[in-house]
Amino acid sequence: HCETWNGDLTIKNSGVNSLAGLEALEDVTGDLTITMTNLTNLVGLENLASIGGDLQIGSDFSLVNISQLTSLTEVLGDIRITQVTNLPNLEGLYGLTSVHGDLYLGNGGLLNLNGLENVTTIGGSLTIEKNDDLFTLEGLSGLEAIGQSLVVNSNDQLKSLAPLSGLGPMSGSAHVSFTHNPQLCTTEIAAFIDTLCGDVSSCEQTSNGNNLTCADNEACSEGTCTCVPACDVKSCGDDGC
Repeated sequence: HCETWNGDLTIKNSGVNSLAGLEALEDVTGDLTITMTNLTNLVGLENLASIGGDLQIGSDFSLVNISQLTSLTEVLGDIRITQVTNLPNLEGLYGLTSVHGDLYLGNGGLLNLNGLENVTTIGGSLTIEKNDDLFTLEGLSGLEAIGQSLVVNSNDQLKSLAPLSGLGPMSGSAHVSFTHNPQLCTTEIAAFIDTLCGDVSSCEQTSNGNNLTCADNEACSEGTCTCVPACDVKSCGDDGC
């Protein structure tokens, strides 16, 4: 029964369906990688408190629950959760108050970002991309600072940036990118980028492929118009509105 694992710990095998036997583990000094397993949860890691390197969870298509990580309070590297298509949220990461490196959430089944409520700073970049079912950024409402880049790309159902309203201005060398989010209003994106970058000319900005049909405070008229309140989207049929 090992309390500290010195170096990297990689759990990778489609035959792995349980982490029983790791209950005593409290610290991993290097990276912890869980990939290509048949795990549905992380029972066995309830006492894991710190990771000295990266936390990587990827291509675990059976994983539906990571709530067993509630003891985790420190990850000194990146957190990358990608291609975990049946994981709806990040509940279990409540103990984290910061991400020292990058936070990458991509190609997954996330519906929301619940579990990240206590994270106030990300030292590196925040990337949220190709999450087809992600409809809200709730869970990041406590985020105040990002050290490098913010990339929000190809999230088909994402409708609002409101949960990021507490995010402070980016540094002069930052990169802010919003691309191919068909439900996100271009006007909301523009105002948000302006808040993050302000007058800093070296703050690189990209915005394209987002929702061009939205208008502030536009009411829906009679006929075939539909309206998405979070974006005030007006969509008219052939008969006009």
